[in-house]
Parts: sequence; C-alpha cells; structure tokens
Amino acid sequence: MSIPDLDTLAEHLEDKLVPVCLANGALAAFMMGNAKEIFHTSNPGHAQLLVCLAMVGQLKGLGLDIPATYVERIESSTVELAAWIRMTCIAVMNGVDNIDMQLFALFEGLLKDQADLERELKQSNQTSHISMLMGSTEDLKRAAHSEVRMPSAASTVDWTAALTPGAIHVFVKSVRKTIYENGGGSSMYRLLQAI
Repeated sequence: MSIPDLDTLAEHLEDKLVPVCLANGALAAFMMGNAKEIFHTSNPGHAQLLVCLAMVGQLKGLGLDIPATYVERIESSTVELAAWIRMTCIAVMNGVDNIDMQLFALFEGLLKDQADLERELKQSNQTSHISMLMGSTEDLKRAAHSEVRMPSAASTVDWTAALTPGAIHVFVKSVRKTIYENGGGSSMYRLLQAI
C-alpha cells in the first residue's frame, strides 16, 4: 500500500492503522532520529514502536498477538504522530517557518520518493529485490531424512525490544525466528513488504 503524502499517512494513523511504509529504512531512521521534535521526547521509543508495528502489521499474522499492555502505547504513538502531522500542516499553510516545517518537508519528501519508487517498480514489472529468511545452522547441517526438526521452544515476538532504544535488531530477529518456526503466510508477506 503506497502512502504518497503526510495527509494520507495521518488518515491511516487516525484510523489506528500503521502502514508498512513506516518500516522503510529511510523513514524509520528519520522518525527515530527526530523523535524529540515529532513526539516531544528524547526517547525514540514511540517512533521505534511504530516502526516495529509496521513490520508485523495489526490486522493479521503476528499483529494479532500484540500484548494488551502495548496496545495503549501504540494508540498513544499513532495519535501523537497524526497530531504532529496535522498541527504542522496547519502551521505550513499559515507560513510559519521553524524546525517542524523543515522536518515536515523532509518527511513528505521521503514518503513521496518511496511511493514513486513503488509505482515505478510495479510498472516495470521486474524483480528488484530477492529476500531470504535463513534458518539456524543446526537445521542446515541436520540429516533431513533421519532427523525431525522441532522448535526448541515456542517462539514469540519480543515486544519489549520494540520499546528499548537501539534494540530494533533484537525485535527483527525475534520476528524472523517466530515466522520461521511458526509459519504464517500473512506474517511472511508483511515482513517481506517491510524489507
């Protein structure tokens, strides 16, 4: 799903939906790097939580297993981002020039660039990326016809890493492991969209 501008993004956030485009590397780095201005906090947790949620989705797959304690934080983060977009948009129309306006223009540009790239790739109908989710070394080296592969423990997404500054890689690893061990077509599709 392509989000061409901040107004469309705000509409999705107001509907309590976090689009996959927020997991894009450039957009994720932008939001986490500017959390102080956008979310009025020096902790990038709000932005990082939205990026993590964009990777797994909300309506199916791994998003259905979001712990209840995180739902309120997610809603708070989506409301704050949507409010920042709306307030900054009004300020832009009124001719205000400050750091928020500069961030607004950068954010809008990143969204537009991503939407343009997505449209271009769809029109060219060419494979542009190939992704592989690799399993463990033990699974690779096992005798496939004589040893049954069984997960060592139930795998779940590490939601605490979604709020821990700098631990987004831990979250991504837990998502990959959960998809690998538990399967799920919608979960895999969403992660590949995010990549």
